[in-house]
Amino acid sequence: MSKHSLFDLQGDLVKTIIKDTVETYSGQWRIAHEALQNSHDAIQLNPSIKNGLIEIELHIGTNLVRVKDNGTGIDSQKFKNVFLLGGSDKAYETTARKLLKGSQGVGIKATLFTSEYFKIVSVHGNHSWEIELINCHDFLNPEFIDDLIEPRVSDSSLPSGTTLEYRLHDFSVADFINEVLEEHFEDVYIHDEQIENQQLALEQVLKVLEVYFRAKTYVGCVQSLLEINPRLKPVEVKLSLHLDANTLKEHRSLEIKQSPALSEDVNHGKTFTWHFPGKYLDMLEIHSSLDKKDRADKVYKSFEDVLENPPAETLKKLLIQKFDKDQAKRLLYRFKKKEDGTRGLEQDNVLMQKHRKVLDMLNGIYLVIGPRPYLSKYFWISTKQLLSVNGLPTNIVLNPPRGALSYLNNVHILIDVDTKLGLGKRNIPGRTMGLINNFFVDIWSTLRKVAPSIVGLREGRDPSTANIWDKEIEYEKYNNRDNILLNKPLFMKTVPEEEQEVIALFFELIGRKTITGYFPFRLAINNIYDGLFYIDVSSKGSFPASLKSRFLKIVEFKYKLSSLVKDFQEEIKYLDDIDLVVCWENDCEDDSEYTVSSLERDNIDPLPAATLRVRRGTKSCQVIVLKDFLESLELKG
Repeated sequence: MSKHSLFDLQGDLVKTIIKDTVETYSGQWRIAHEALQNSHDAIQLNPSIKNGLIEIELHIGTNLVRVKDNGTGIDSQKFKNVFLLGGSDKAYETTARKLLKGSQGVGIKATLFTSEYFKIVSVHGNHSWEIELINCHDFLNPEFIDDLIEPRVSDSSLPSGTTLEYRLHDFSVADFINEVLEEHFEDVYIHDEQIENQQLALEQVLKVLEVYFRAKTYVGCVQSLLEINPRLKPVEVKLSLHLDANTLKEHRSLEIKQSPALSEDVNHGKTFTWHFPGKYLDMLEIHSSLDKKDRADKVYKSFEDVLENPPAETLKKLLIQKFDKDQAKRLLYRFKKKEDGTRGLEQDNVLMQKHRKVLDMLNGIYLVIGPRPYLSKYFWISTKQLLSVNGLPTNIVLNPPRGALSYLNNVHILIDVDTKLGLGKRNIPGRTMGLINNFFVDIWSTLRKVAPSIVGLREGRDPSTANIWDKEIEYEKYNNRDNILLNKPLFMKTVPEEEQEVIALFFELIGRKTITGYFPFRLAINNIYDGLFYIDVSSKGSFPASLKSRFLKIVEFKYKLSSLVKDFQEEIKYLDDIDLVVCWENDCEDDSEYTVSSLERDNIDPLPAATLRVRRGTKSCQVIVLKDFLESLELKG
């Protein structure tokens, strides 16, 4: 019998932990967020400067990322913390906790252990040092050389600061830019004709990147915008885009789908720079920079002014308000008639007591209300309701209050709280999230009284930009030979293009008994999930004489399956809750977190017409792909 050393086994254990940890961080976080976190925190901890500077270089051609800061630098005696999972001094900086965005000592390791090249150059306390590592992404390979040689330290008269350089193995700078631009088009309703054609000029690419960095990364500090933490040092960001392919041929092969201009010959070898403040997008500043004809007629800075003096319907209006901890409490007040006949806010002691825990952890709130088309056109933002944690924007979405959907798409709100983010920066403790969602429900009762006065009873819809059916285009779609419904004996005559058409087609197939076994209980637009069904998996497809609630199944409808996976990734919806998704097409690509596989291959009994499943670990939901179902089906008239 062979023997093993207990300590030899620890190496494999650590590698497994690193692998599992790395998988919780997306490509975007590894290529940008984590280095920016370290730079932001190092600046806040540097007592010798009043203003911070972060330089971000994105080298598209050579796939290099460089992030440089004028922070406190890294003590050469503690250089191992950069490479040690969980190694960080920030966890002990209790007095500066609200200044710092990181403390777990994990994030930058996700970058390190997925890199082909990783270099640190740091100046700290009149000393400088540097270290360079290659192919750390190969750490699971038994032949991987894990020697870490202590760097040589030199005297230096340079200001303190750190520069990180790296190339990721599995996610390129071009991948990053493509994802950011694609998300921009998905999130924002664009009016500009050039952008509608997905042809962004170079300056527009830089503007989209600025919006991304300021709204979704560590440099977009919400507390700096709200001016609620006077200890925070202001930070300036310099962004450089380097089109530095080694050859013109390589440059021409660059594929940035929304901006072909990047690969034009004239731009080969060029560098484009862009400057912006390291704080969350300030809508007031953006509005004041617009041409006069594009500005709103009236900009409110207090929701109370809107309630007490409702504006004329003919005016183009915005509400942009920053709340500190105490001011935010007034969103829980109730708008009532006073003894003198006037109307105003009065404190609701019941609500104040109900939400005392949230009010204790609350740092501030940023609120923007305006017609969604106007906000997207001139501010390049989507209207979302999100959390930020000690100034860090997150993609954690607040649950919409019941009945809120009519005006919710005209409200952009960030609730900044003092709590801790989990690994991957995607979640906070479930109980804390529940308390915050309940708080949002109650402040919405005030906001829903404000929104109609700002966006109008038609929800701020601009008739000049509303979609109207083009009968000729729709007729051409009907006659297109790719229309698989053209010769099918169905009432629906063109392929679905939106979710509601998927629902309509599914119900027609149920009604015709082409798909059997589905008995709908409820369909709703004010529930997080679309439908509640009883599903009979037997060949009879019949409704039982006796039914229990546990037999009911939650069904979600989507046009594309990838949009459901995106909801899972952003924690808008949860795989645990859903039994079946009905979609038009499966457009999912391989994903390390969520995978799509065949029910037959996995030897799983399918629900009627289901062929696939979306799974993560041991959890899964089944999938009906209507396009595939109809293409394989011979329907008789």
